[in-house]
Amino acid sequence: MNLFSFCQKIKYRLKAKSRHGVHSPFVFDFIGKVLNGKTPAGKSMVPDWCDLAERQRIIVDRICNYYGVNSLRFGNQNRILVNDKSIPVLYVYTESSALRFPYKENDIVVVLNINSAENKYSEWAGLCQNQEVKLSIDIFEMGILFFRKDFLVKQHFILKY
Repeated sequence: MNLFSFCQKIKYRLKAKSRHGVHSPFVFDFIGKVLNGKTPAGKSMVPDWCDLAERQRIIVDRICNYYGVNSLRFGNQNRILVNDKSIPVLYVYTESSALRFPYKENDIVVVLNINSAENKYSEWAGLCQNQEVKLSIDIFEMGILFFRKDFLVKQHFILKY
């Protein structure tokens, strides 16, 4: 862990909220069912060739299961399980500079290792400011962006689990 990442971890620990510290029902459910939930037994939705740490893999699996994601896209590689435009797509990026807007409603974008370097954190902060992003969640290991039109106000949360 480099100095920047260490400082970010301290800031994260001071700012992060638990499930009972948020006032958004969507985020409350996200913490309870995705971050603290259980991954169903069976085959992982995340393919073996993906370079994800175990905690990241578990969270991506839980997101897929909870939000009914049947189409995964890891950077430039696709794994389309069901090609239905009404079903949300989960995009996983190791570099936030690879993101290409626009995304469709209900898509979810996961950016890995957002706090590992100063340039990655700056890129992440810029993504959170994008008009299309309605909800951004920082859980230190990764950042999660939601594109939902039913969110009227742009929100950002730093969550611990």
